[in-house]
Amino acid sequence: MPDENQTEVCPEEHLSNIWNDDLFGRRAEATQLSAYIKSVAARPKFREDKSAYTIAIDAQYGEGKSFFLKRLARQLELEHPVAFVDAWADDLADEPLTALAATLKEALQPFVHTNEVRDGLAEFMSKTGKVAKIAGGGLLRRGIGFAIGAGATELAEGVISGLAEETRSDVDDAIGSAVNTIVDDASDAVSSITPHALMEARVSEFEEGKVAVQSMKDSLVAIVDALGTTGKSAPIVIVIDELDRCRPTYALKLLEEIKHLFDVPGLVFVLAMHGEQLTHSVSGAYGSGFDGASYLRRFIDRKYRLRKPDVSKLIDQLCGITGVSDGTFVFPDVMDEVGRTQHTLPKLIAEYMRMYGLTARDGFQLVDMMQTASALVGTNHRLFVPYFLPLAIGQLIGSEDGELPKPADTSKWTYHSFGRFGQARSKHDFVVLADSIHKVAQMPRNERHDYVNNNDGDYVAQIALEDLPSSDSNIPLWTIFGLAELVRTVGRFENPKISPID
Repeated sequence: MPDENQTEVCPEEHLSNIWNDDLFGRRAEATQLSAYIKSVAARPKFREDKSAYTIAIDAQYGEGKSFFLKRLARQLELEHPVAFVDAWADDLADEPLTALAATLKEALQPFVHTNEVRDGLAEFMSKTGKVAKIAGGGLLRRGIGFAIGAGATELAEGVISGLAEETRSDVDDAIGSAVNTIVDDASDAVSSITPHALMEARVSEFEEGKVAVQSMKDSLVAIVDALGTTGKSAPIVIVIDELDRCRPTYALKLLEEIKHLFDVPGLVFVLAMHGEQLTHSVSGAYGSGFDGASYLRRFIDRKYRLRKPDVSKLIDQLCGITGVSDGTFVFPDVMDEVGRTQHTLPKLIAEYMRMYGLTARDGFQLVDMMQTASALVGTNHRLFVPYFLPLAIGQLIGSEDGELPKPADTSKWTYHSFGRFGQARSKHDFVVLADSIHKVAQMPRNERHDYVNNNDGDYVAQIALEDLPSSDSNIPLWTIFGLAELVRTVGRFENPKISPID
């Protein structure tokens, strides 16, 4: 009986809880995908050889695929049974069928109180075990099993696995010697088998495999049909994350087993992948001339590309956590592309990230570098953002030492410096201003002084004048003349595990 004092949570409250930390605004995309998944599951099938539906969620590394999929799965669970597979974690076992069956069992466990689901799940696990046994038997294993019996083979394997490491190799050698003798004797026996009898055995094995696979599919169909007794509705959704991080052989094996073993009505697979990277991996595994993209298309019915995220909310949160603020970082007034004044440091950082093609994952590194830099110079000194950020981004993406990075895109945002009475003095392009400061910062001491003295009223000369060091042997790191060395120093504090985003 439900608790009378317990307040029922409405669907909107569930969704708000699921997406309460959605810094990329992905909830709308998830709602659209949920509606699409429901619609395709209800469609009549157009091909007799295709019943399940596979959707690939494509995005680059660092754009939040894992975050999106985990919350999409939770949203889908409000209406459908959902299994979540971490393909990278299961890669080590090299048994995708087992991983898929285990997660599907876990997803259906809350519904086994109904006889239909309980019986269907038990039948599915039984049939899946038979398929796994047939698929897992190698030729050598079956050859030895033919000679000494499969039971004895399994017993020997169990004994070996239970032994201490130092004695295991001795037992391996002993069993290996015995097996070689048996196989030699078995080879003589096998050679006496007629070609007709051998082919009959192979055909029988092939037919047994077909029956087992079809029985497994039938049990899945029965589970889908039984969903009406659970309060949930079809489809059953199987979400597979980290596919592009797996070994190419495992990723392809998983896709093949989805295609051949789970292709039944009422199942929808949602795969997360960096499509370009997975294509390269497949081509690399099969040779440079192999068309990996065409091969992958065999397994995917529809590909959805996540939109590029707006990282400003993420950067705002990171700056709040790390204490990075305009108390340490200074910049002129900024106008965006429509003439609005942008005063916040996080929005400015996000625009630089967009301009230089950085991902959300890079944002963690960049803000961490800014926090490290502010810690090194202390709270009494402020770092000039228009020069510091390009230097830091160059360090982050591996630009040559002493060179500013080339932007991936232009920015319509501009800096504005003002005269004594507030009137606009000049407007500055982000890249042009950084290049101008960089040029002055690298000048020898005498040229630097000549530039400052001969360019009265020039904005860069004004900045240089304020930061001119008393000598070249002791240049403060917080000045424009010391920022390059400051960024090099920050680079020595590399934190390779800083980003939790994928």
